[in-house]
Amino acid sequence: MSGNRRNEPNDLDSIAHHEIGHALFAEFKTSGKIDDSEVIAYHGEPPRLDRSDHFPGAVDSASRRGVFGQDYHGEMPKRRWLVTKFDLLVAQAVGYKLRHTPAFEPLTLDGGVVPTGRVGERSAVRLRASGGIPFYCFTMDKATLPARLQLDSFTGELAGVPTVAGKQTFVVRVRDYDQKSQGATAEITISVNAE
Repeated sequence: MSGNRRNEPNDLDSIAHHEIGHALFAEFKTSGKIDDSEVIAYHGEPPRLDRSDHFPGAVDSASRRGVFGQDYHGEMPKRRWLVTKFDLLVAQAVGYKLRHTPAFEPLTLDGGVVPTGRVGERSAVRLRASGGIPFYCFTMDKATLPARLQLDSFTGELAGVPTVAGKQTFVVRVRDYDQKSQGATAEITISVNAE
């Protein structure tokens, strides 16, 4: 992979990504910052724009990568080019209409009663999370599942062979790739029928 230096072959995709940033943000030279509420909420402050139409030192909150191809900043390995959520929010702030994708929507977890089959029979049901920045991590808050049922933290699947009939309620938390996020919680009730 290329670092896009003068003495090496360049990565066309990353150069296009970087140059799009220049084209979009030339209009902000006068103010030196973007006062868009979504950008500020995500970034924590209005990002600065320098005389070369760069965001000096700006790092995307979720991916921890430098924004608009500035791989000299951030905590991720160099030469890993990626369009960040920051890039998309800023493009939207200057007037580009973007289709809302999960990364733009708040992270949510569906709750309610989850049927988990019959005693003695294997069952599996997947909890549904949406929004945020996948991948998700599912955990339970201060509760244990009935014997033989397990929650897959990666897929959100409740699976196993229940041994006791009845209902049990507990809280599940889902977190996404955004390390600043507290995630989302939902109260889940599992319902196991007798044989």
